[in-house]
Amino acid sequence: MSLIDIYIYEVTKWLPEESKEEIALELKGNIEDMLPHNYTENDVKNVLNSLGDPRILAADYSGNNRYIIGPIFYDSYIRVLLIAFGLMAGLVLLGHIVSGITDYTSYSSVVSFLIDMFTDSIIGILQAAFQVFTWVTITFIFIDKIANKTNSIPLVKPKWNTDQLQRRTVQKHKYQISKGEAIFGLIWTIIWILILLFSEYLLGWYETVNGELVLQASLFNQEVLKTYIPLLIALAVLEISLAGLKYMMGKWTYHIAIFYTVQSAFVIAILYKMLYDTTLYNSDFIERFNLLFEKSTNGTLPSGIIAITLAVVILISVYDCSFAFYKAYKTTKNQQKKKK
Repeated sequence: MSLIDIYIYEVTKWLPEESKEEIALELKGNIEDMLPHNYTENDVKNVLNSLGDPRILAADYSGNNRYIIGPIFYDSYIRVLLIAFGLMAGLVLLGHIVSGITDYTSYSSVVSFLIDMFTDSIIGILQAAFQVFTWVTITFIFIDKIANKTNSIPLVKPKWNTDQLQRRTVQKHKYQISKGEAIFGLIWTIIWILILLFSEYLLGWYETVNGELVLQASLFNQEVLKTYIPLLIALAVLEISLAGLKYMMGKWTYHIAIFYTVQSAFVIAILYKMLYDTTLYNSDFIERFNLLFEKSTNGTLPSGIIAITLAVVILISVYDCSFAFYKAYKTTKNQQKKKK
């Protein structure tokens, strides 16, 4: 698809279906009339730059404003809406997890605790989503109406050029990083931090008592686990930084792949230390666990299980890191093709 065709598509996608074809032909004819006989790509860029932002041109073609939020602000509206949804969902989920864990002792079993926390979280997220949608929409309607009445854009935006048009087509590559993926990485970091902080009440050996699952022995020795806090904080900082980098870049690059590899290596190092630290685990948990496998309890977890766990994590990490570099390579190669 040529740059002219991409530009025409970006204009006509905002127009009513019945007028798209007619305006596309008219616009293509106007562009060709503005070009010299033996035109180059630079000539095309100059003409398209003179026509300006496709969204503004679409608004001119449509005549009367039939949009609640016009084409000029629609992309920004969707972007802000998704960011706000993600942040609010993360905050609501975090709040319900903290609230649920602090009230954990009032529950008779872990099943009832998880059901209540899941239900409350879903309801809270839906309520927050409605509030976010309402206020973000009202704000952008207000901004759009001001722009229409004053014939100016009340937001500071860079002047449009064809480079933005090319970037938009590059970002549609299948190896791009979605905003949702980056936000999910941030939420996941918050969740595992909370699980470890409250592991005394969540992780361990469960048994059925009167038809309910009851925690009989915690997994970790809490005093020893506290000594890992600096390492876990460092890991959390790495993961949050990686999520932020993914969000800002929007596509896989070699910088992100390297950062991801460093973070994965740090995870493996911490996991290795924790798996082979015999003082980290609660002796009651180890005794019950070893009895399950009919092994004599010597205060440690079975070496075979430790080795398999570590090997699986290493293999998955090697695959993920290799695929990260592959995606970075494909993204770079795709960008080079677009420049030619």
